[in-house]
Amino acid sequence: MNKVYASKVSLEPLSSAQRTAMAQSLLGGAAIPPQIEELIVTRTEGNPLFIEEMTRSLLESGAVTRGPEGYVVTEAVEALNLPTTVQGVLLARIDRLEAELKEVLQMAAVIGRLFSHLLLAQVMQREAALEEQLLDLAELEFIYRTTDAPQREYSFKHVLTQQAVYDAMLRSRREALHGQIGQAIETLYPDRIDECCELLGSHCSRRADANKALV
Repeated sequence: MNKVYASKVSLEPLSSAQRTAMAQSLLGGAAIPPQIEELIVTRTEGNPLFIEEMTRSLLESGAVTRGPEGYVVTEAVEALNLPTTVQGVLLARIDRLEAELKEVLQMAAVIGRLFSHLLLAQVMQREAALEEQLLDLAELEFIYRTTDAPQREYSFKHVLTQQAVYDAMLRSRREALHGQIGQAIETLYPDRIDECCELLGSHCSRRADANKALV
């Protein structure tokens, strides 16, 4: 905010009607059960990201399913035990992912909010499966493709998603992944280390053996 071109914009929470309208839009305009409408209105505090993640979580968990005349609740709302924060809802969605999808998401989160397909493929060593897994994560609205050329790049849809995935990992796991990413950068760009020194140093400084960042 100390930049001359920066400005601060205060955003008001969405109204009750706007919260319902957003949830209906995410559900394709179909009718929402009254108890779910009340849940979204009261729990999300008008935060658009919270509304989106809560709605997706209800669908993915099977708590709400599509019927001939709209959506129906499959169990009592009181028994859903839903997280009370947007980070909690994000983590609940991530916990339901298949192991390989979760692994890709974790590696991407350690690389950063923005990550290249080239670096991710180098460190994951699963080129054939990676394409489909990235498409699946994009379909689930965790990430999206930002550029195709000169190389494909992706971004987490929201910085909170990347941070939630990163923070949920054990420190030892994060350190190990930072080390793998540092090695992958060195392998990919052996003649451009000077250009990549800042990125390389960032990962090496957070690996278990941080001394390499000082070399």
